[in-house]
Amino acid sequence: MIVVPGKFVYAGSPRTGSHYIYAVLQAHFPNAVRSEQHHASIGDVLNAKRAGGIPIYTVVREPVEHLFSFYWNSLQKYPGRIVTTTFKEFIEGRRPPNAPYQKATDFPPGALCVYRNVADEFFPFEDGFGTLMDKLGVDDTHGIKPTRLPTDEYIAARKQVTVADKRLLRKYFKRDYELYKSMR
Repeated sequence: MIVVPGKFVYAGSPRTGSHYIYAVLQAHFPNAVRSEQHHASIGDVLNAKRAGGIPIYTVVREPVEHLFSFYWNSLQKYPGRIVTTTFKEFIEGRRPPNAPYQKATDFPPGALCVYRNVADEFFPFEDGFGTLMDKLGVDDTHGIKPTRLPTDEYIAARKQVTVADKRLLRKYFKRDYELYKSMR
């Protein structure tokens, strides 16, 4: 979370470009205050809003893309902690019997848009960050580039997501689909 005193709170959900956005905001607003935790708790975000009476902004990602990004990132960064064998099992939150709970990297979070119930305005990830930056008054990204662009391997793996996987995602993440659809 980044708080620009007197202006806004930006709360970045995981896998929505938050590292890039935070870097740009810190470069553009020297008085910006970054939370101790990169992805702040909902309580911390609400406290920052209450303290300054300022709006909360966040980015929302298309649910299939969002969850696949979680899955792919987890496979790349924590291969020993992913115990599901397919994206379908990851969606369902299944783990083999007796598999230990391992920091939730082997099954999805309960909601993809963490700040759904507290944010004042949402910006679609797939539209790029221009509209968000305009809203925040950022006219210069200071040469900072997004840090985690999709690789060819990611793109090839993403093409393997089936229609059945997408249906399952709609079932388990209905509120995320509704939020995303309301922005289109």
